[in-house]
Amino acid sequence: MHSLINIQFKSNVSDYNIEMNSTQKKYKQTCSETICMIENISPFEYNITVKKDGYKTLKYKFKPSNNTTIQNISLEKDYKLQPVELFSQKEAIIILEDQEKELTPLEIIEIIKAKKTIFYTVKTEENTYIFKKNVNWLELFQNDKFLWNFNDSTKSEIKLIEVFWNKNYLFLELWKNKYLFQIQSWENKKIIFEIPIQYIKAGNWNGEFIFVTNKGSFLYNSHKNTFLYNAFFSDYIIFQKNTYVWIIYSNETKKKEKFNLGDKKENTILQYNPETKKQTILLETSKNITKIFKKNWEIYFQDNDNNHFSLTHLQE
Repeated sequence: MHSLINIQFKSNVSDYNIEMNSTQKKYKQTCSETICMIENISPFEYNITVKKDGYKTLKYKFKPSNNTTIQNISLEKDYKLQPVELFSQKEAIIILEDQEKELTPLEIIEIIKAKKTIFYTVKTEENTYIFKKNVNWLELFQNDKFLWNFNDSTKSEIKLIEVFWNKNYLFLELWKNKYLFQIQSWENKKIIFEIPIQYIKAGNWNGEFIFVTNKGSFLYNSHKNTFLYNAFFSDYIIFQKNTYVWIIYSNETKKKEKFNLGDKKENTILQYNPETKKQTILLETSKNITKIFKKNWEIYFQDNDNNHFSLTHLQE
């Protein structure tokens, strides 16, 4: 007859569940603390399963041999891309719809005037930005609020985007001139930046912005009017102090080699601390991620079809 033994589990997290299955015996226990004791166990070989919501399930085989056996276990977070509904900024020319009701001649004249004066519009989730032509000027409006006058000396492409998650700022590109416009203070700051910009998002601190380009990312300080180039992070966020989260794509061979990801076949979402050199693979995904941004310490991704995803369990 065999002696019963005790097993002590030491985990890196609390509130986990343990299942121990053998051909003769089965045990289940919920562990509210990191250290958990299961007592009076028959000394058979067990298939052990450890589970916790938001973490990867841990499975292994174990055969106790001593009266009291200590098992050190470590659970890894199970990061996932959860689909979410977020508004995508779209650029569009306003077209005034035909009215169903009969219009007076005066109303028809006013509609024709409106069509002629509206030069360019951008609709976002909350606002409509309209450039109206006024003699030799373009007047920029946010909904009905006048923002700024621009000289209409040359007709060329106009670009307007709200800075991601900081709608007090607009990025404007008119006739090869680039501006960062602050709506509340009516400050229009001209920026010297020759590389085409894919999009802009707010940085961690007031006055910081990340300019994402196909040449890499640039951290812009609007107070100093300076750019800090980051060649490795094609698109990134600073999640916590000195901790970056960014994407290494499957075809970025040199970056994969630098971070020992040569065997990864999919795009890798990586958490990295440049000071300590500590890196954590959060997720591997086949999704074609085009943007990464942060709102209220939640991390979001956008793919090339304008679908949005949140990265679950990062704060737990």
